[in-house]
Amino acid sequence: MKNIISYTLLGLVAVLFTSCASTITQPQPFPSNYQTKIKSYMEMKLIDSESARYKFPKQPVLQSGLGGKQYTVPFAVNAKNRLGGYTGFKPYRAFFINGEVQRASESPFDAINLR
Repeated sequence: MKNIISYTLLGLVAVLFTSCASTITQPQPFPSNYQTKIKSYMEMKLIDSESARYKFPKQPVLQSGLGGKQYTVPFAVNAKNRLGGYTGFKPYRAFFINGEVQRASESPFDAINLR
């Protein structure tokens, strides 16, 4: 009787572990046109997106976050302000999930890496 209960519990534990493992999603391959996707995303955020200049000093990196694994890309943008003057390159970081930009935000910690 103890053996039947032991095997039943062992089977339940194995089923639970396999069901948990199947819910972990693997990251999608990173899109080869990531620079174009970032520029398209930034068009909505910038005042004069046509005059924007970009730098992409590093390749995308796979990182773990709260929502699972995602690709991040450091980049810099030099765009015109409302007065028509360039503001200088500001560091940003874009976050990709399933091959699309989820957000891009200023990232002062990347300023050192953009040189």
